[in-house]
Amino acid sequence: MHGIVLGGEEVPMLTTEVDLPKLTRRQREVLSLLVGGKSNKEIARVLHIAQATTKIHMAALVRALGVRNRTEAAFKAGKLAF
Repeated sequence: MHGIVLGGEEVPMLTTEVDLPKLTRRQREVLSLLVGGKSNKEIARVLHIAQATTKIHMAALVRALGVRNRTEAAFKAGKLAF
């Protein structure tokens, strides 16, 4: 498993471009932290972004993955990429 260090914490990164629809680098970071069990508040803190920005990224991820909520997004990404 590959990881990157964000905010002093290593988090897993999605493995290939084929695994998920085209996502921005930041969306992949948010999704990786989500799969790791982080809340929006924790994701915002790790990435040094506003919590509202995290919510915007989360909404984009839900649409891109064709799921209904963050739980389904984490489940789908976890099955596809790790």
